[in-house]
Amino acid sequence: MFLGQVAFYSVPVQVPFLVEDHFHAGSVASGAVIAVQTLTTGLVSLRFAAIRRLAGEYGLVSAAFAGIAVGYLVLSLAPHVAVLALGTLVMGMGLGVLMPTLNGWVVNEAPPEARSRYTGFLTTALFLGQFLAPIVTQPLVRGLGIQPMFLVVAAGALLVAAGYLAGGRRWTVRADRAATAHGPDEERGVRGGAPATAGSAEEHDRHDRRDRHDRHEQHDRHDDRHDDRQEVGERHAEHSGHAEHRRAPADGPHRAAGRAG
Repeated sequence: MFLGQVAFYSVPVQVPFLVEDHFHAGSVASGAVIAVQTLTTGLVSLRFAAIRRLAGEYGLVSAAFAGIAVGYLVLSLAPHVAVLALGTLVMGMGLGVLMPTLNGWVVNEAPPEARSRYTGFLTTALFLGQFLAPIVTQPLVRGLGIQPMFLVVAAGALLVAAGYLAGGRRWTVRADRAATAHGPDEERGVRGGAPATAGSAEEHDRHDRRDRHDRHEQHDRHDDRHDDRQEVGERHAEHSGHAEHRRAPADGPHRAAGRAG
């Protein structure tokens, strides 16, 4: 999330200077280029439910950073404002995949009792990346220029994409080895009759976490129902005791009369 926000916020920080000083366009053009990025990010995020089925977390994050890298590459080579808008369009697509993927990944991986703390860390990374974006990029701008700085950011995003891709493959290999070690029956359960991929392995792991979480919630609900039944039983016993106590004085005179008779 931190690196994604550094990449995201470098556009509104540096693009206006590039548009006005290098391309000699006005503030309206700068705003339009920036708006293309933010609008595309929002629209792609709306379709994340469909995008999520295409790959696992590692694959989606890798594809997102690859899109960011391509977008920055276009920005670094753009000869005109319209091409800048094309670059922010591609970058917005990558960011629209990246942000909901990381949010969902953190929530799924975090234990139920620690999710609020993990989401707090995620929010901190988000705003810290926005705050540090001009601090990180400005030295490169001074030494190289705005468009060469975009090329450096593109190279960095491409390295991050390669790192997540390699991490996803290692994770899949470990999952396959673990499935093989537990026998062919469990291996078929993991693979579902088809060769395992990074997405299928991650999906299996996510289902396991959800099952454990559901069992934990069912156990809590069972305990709550047991406590409720116990409380109802205690109230019933208390009510019965009060009723017996009220009947005792009423029965007294009749018993005395019977003895007198």
